[in-house]
Amino acid sequence: MNFGICTSPEISPHFAQAGFDFLELNVQQFLQGEAEESVFLAEWEKARRSPLPCLAANCFVPGNLKVTGPAVDPVRIDAYLSTVCRRVEIAGIRTIVFGSGGARNIPDDFCRAEAWEQLVSFGRLAAGAASRHGVTLGAEPLNRKECNVLNSVKESAAYVLEVGHSHFRLLVDS
Repeated sequence: MNFGICTSPEISPHFAQAGFDFLELNVQQFLQGEAEESVFLAEWEKARRSPLPCLAANCFVPGNLKVTGPAVDPVRIDAYLSTVCRRVEIAGIRTIVFGSGGARNIPDDFCRAEAWEQLVSFGRLAAGAASRHGVTLGAEPLNRKECNVLNSVKESAAYVLEVGHSHFRLLVDS
């Protein structure tokens, strides 16, 4: 079993000494899905200097890029997924965690059934992009203070099954 830690590369030497096996980076900070390539490369260079390999990333979708509700922008989502998944492959990251509570939170006045369909569509689109770059996505249940959907392992497992893609799995923290 390998143990990873969500931290910045700058302090990763301490965690390497403590016995951790890999880093889990923040997509927004290091992969910069909507930033110029030069910004990504500068941030990635910092991560490359870590004594721990960077094998996973979290915070997949920024809160301002909605995947549910009336503000969903399919063109922006597609461009974002393409960029992030390409950069993940460059970085050698194999797993991305889809928690992203701000992006997936269902607006109070929005139809939950429609939002569920949007989530499934997003999951299929994201899994397709990920698979083209050898990456697996992990849907993460979040607590109700972070998000109002996919709050339990049971609900998240049903979501993963409905997405139905080999590169879209369930992540369960313990």
